[in-house]
Amino acid sequence: MPVLELDHRALRRIRTERGVSQYELARRVGSARQEISKWDRGLRPVKLETVGRLAIALGVEPTELIRWSGGEAR
Repeated sequence: MPVLELDHRALRRIRTERGVSQYELARRVGSARQEISKWDRGLRPVKLETVGRLAIALGVEPTELIRWSGGEAR
């Protein structure tokens, strides 16, 4: 069954395109820089509410930071 998950490649691309460091993004979302690093590399799952905070912090829609995983989207 397909599930939604953070698209870590999109997160890293958008973050770097906007010139936002891991430290700055961590400050904006109220998280540790180490968490941002793990999310950038796809090593840690992210709660839906956190995707929303990341999107706001980066000035994008949440849909730009998520993807379907584990099968075909319906």
